[in-house]
Amino acid sequence: PCGNFGVVGYSCGRIDKYNLQSGQHRGSFVAPRPEGHSSAVHGVAVTALSQHLISGGFEGGVRVWDFDSTSLLFRLHVPSPINQIVLHPSSSLLAVTADDLTVRVFDLTTRKLVRSLDGHVNRITDCCISPDGRWVLSASSDCTLRVYDI
Repeated sequence: PCGNFGVVGYSCGRIDKYNLQSGQHRGSFVAPRPEGHSSAVHGVAVTALSQHLISGGFEGGVRVWDFDSTSLLFRLHVPSPINQIVLHPSSSLLAVTADDLTVRVFDLTTRKLVRSLDGHVNRITDCCISPDGRWVLSASSDCTLRVYDI
């Protein structure tokens, strides 16, 4: 969000931070297993003020990292491989899509699951949170678009 850094998640579970102007490597988000990702990182997001980096991995874990120190702050458990994470830009809501065809909405401030949204019968291909934070929209390979009131 600040425009100065880019982050890259790798299939090995590592996440690197780069300065976009200089191209210099500015740190890695790694933690010993089982705290860190043990397989491919499928999504990364940075909070609006660049305080935290959120990552989702194929092993089913969401990690929240301190953006400056690159240290792991906490984990959220998802019982299925993660496909996508979507962070609402002005709230603490995080939507997570997974292979079990469920969209989970977490509140990062309370570190709790807010909603578990079911209904798709095939892979979820995309997800977003409305600008006002009231709705989650998800699209699926089952040719449906679902709108959930959260």
